[in-house]
Amino acid sequence: MTGTVPLGEFAGVRVRAHWSVTAALGLVAGALAFARWPRVLPAYPDVVLFGAAVVAAVFFVASLMVREVAPALVARRHGAAAPEVTLWFFGGTARKREAPGAELRVAVAGPLASLSAGALLGLAAWGGALLGAPLLAVDALTCLTALNVALALFHLLPAAPLDGGRILRAALAARRGDRARAAVRSARAGQAFGAALMASGAVLLAGPSGGGVWWLLTGAFTAVLATVDQPPADARRPAPD
Repeated sequence: MTGTVPLGEFAGVRVRAHWSVTAALGLVAGALAFARWPRVLPAYPDVVLFGAAVVAAVFFVASLMVREVAPALVARRHGAAAPEVTLWFFGGTARKREAPGAELRVAVAGPLASLSAGALLGLAAWGGALLGAPLLAVDALTCLTALNVALALFHLLPAAPLDGGRILRAALAARRGDRARAAVRSARAGQAFGAALMASGAVLLAGPSGGGVWWLLTGAFTAVLATVDQPPADARRPAPD
């Protein structure tokens, strides 16, 4: 995808960030600084809440990077060159397709990484609460825990370009032996899912709460990347005898 900037190399994997990562930063920071924390932690000054929200948003993007580097490392263990990972709104791109068995392991690595990060953050929040850490720090860790768990569950949905879509693609390819058709079905599921998310976001935006931005952006990026993930028409045709 265009509009990316390099973030560096981590564990031998080059990482770039798409401009949509700034949207994730802004939405996470805004939700914490202007919606959640003024309501649950009103004693803190606004400037402190805003600063803490920015730090929490940066940690969220770092967790995105962890969940994307992990599958690249698994792919490398299966003989694939570690790809250049591009972070975007709530995930990443540029994973190569492997054999169905290897692809399944690569796809599962992302959600497992998010769940592991969530478990570590949850333990940190629990330990901080026991030790009397500031409520703002404990709540920030709690929110990051919830975001990572939600990210893992979301990516397990069976629609490309999510990890669940890759799992679906690997399962269909292993069962029927047609990787191109499996990729098409996974991509179409992603397109339909993205359209449903955008429709839900539009309904929420029109409602009294005015919410739905997350749904709209998530749906848009899911639909676009599912389309990119779909193989070209000539790749789906059977080879001539």
